[in-house]
Amino acid sequence: MTTGARRGELCGLHWNSIDYVAGTVTIARSVIEGSKGAVIEKDTKTHAIRRLALDTTTVQLLREHHDRCQARAVACGAVLPETAYVFSRSPDGASPWVPNEVTKEYIGVRNGIGLQSIRLHDLRHFAATRLLAAGVPVRTVSGRLGHSNASTTLGTYAHFLVESDRDAANTLEELLKRFGLAWTLRRVDESPLLTSASRAGRGRRGNAHKSGDRGHCYLASVSTQVIVLNGASSSGKTSIARCLQSMLTTPWLHLGIDDLIRALPDKGIEDGSLLSISEAGQVEVGRGWRALESSWYIGVASIAASGTGVIVDDVLLDGGASQDRLRTAFGGLGVFWVGVKCDRDVARAREASRPDRIAGMAESQAAAVHEGVVYDVIVDTSRATSQACAAEILAKASKVV
Repeated sequence: MTTGARRGELCGLHWNSIDYVAGTVTIARSVIEGSKGAVIEKDTKTHAIRRLALDTTTVQLLREHHDRCQARAVACGAVLPETAYVFSRSPDGASPWVPNEVTKEYIGVRNGIGLQSIRLHDLRHFAATRLLAAGVPVRTVSGRLGHSNASTTLGTYAHFLVESDRDAANTLEELLKRFGLAWTLRRVDESPLLTSASRAGRGRRGNAHKSGDRGHCYLASVSTQVIVLNGASSSGKTSIARCLQSMLTTPWLHLGIDDLIRALPDKGIEDGSLLSISEAGQVEVGRGWRALESSWYIGVASIAASGTGVIVDDVLLDGGASQDRLRTAFGGLGVFWVGVKCDRDVARAREASRPDRIAGMAESQAAAVHEGVVYDVIVDTSRATSQACAAEILAKASKVV
């Protein structure tokens, strides 16, 4: 149901089709039952290969299923290779379930929970209609379903789209409320990102028309709900975040990557399954990191969507790829991207002065964290104070048009 895949495609999944780190599954084959019960593996219905993103819950369930299959194989004295089928009754995963077998099993489960009217294929339709109802582009839905083109999806679900269009205005309004979006048209003096100090800094020119609105600039934008500070270790992000908190007119939370690392179980760092840091300061993420990172980002996004501003202090180790994951988690929110840089000599000195820092970490991250990342503004803490950097960030975030 979470992928919208056909039952034959699920039967044709091999363990090496699943990427736990990236959180994806590649659907390339399908299983059918031929004459006299022969099991045939063939191309998908459209002869196309597609790669689908998986939610963290599905990834975890697949991990647990693999562990059970592995334990069964060991108990039977068999080996479970990466090419084994994900859904198989054989200890070594050599033979797949067939579609009709899946349907029979589903009917047993369905009847047991009182959903006799729901067919297995209805779960595929449910996935499609819920995605369309949530505003996911038709092309994206078409790709997940494995349709040859978007017109097939439109033709299949045209009746649903017509019915949904009647409630389009109300749906849009609810989505805007849900994600905390607020289109504003107001005087710059009323911008929540401008403090009394910054207003006073505009001097007499800002008070030229006290008697009315004529001559005032106005702010017309989506309210900034998240400020992302990205930079290498010891680049000065934390100091800037604290300055931002003191300058903003409403309370903003400061949540950093260090908070996530402190929350990790010690075992995940000791065995490297979540995170490993070498003596030279090199950081490597383990196989379980991405799932936790995704949950962390979703949690931060929920806080911002509820109306509380968040300053995210992060180290995007994969550069642009990390930003893409963050964009996905923060979809629908007003995000302001800040690059925080500093000279390497300055970073080394900061590392040396702090016992909790590992020598070499800042230098190893300096270039990689910014590669491919698109920013709204870049600040340099080796050439300006944290206060000045924070002021520049707020000036850019509160763009007057």
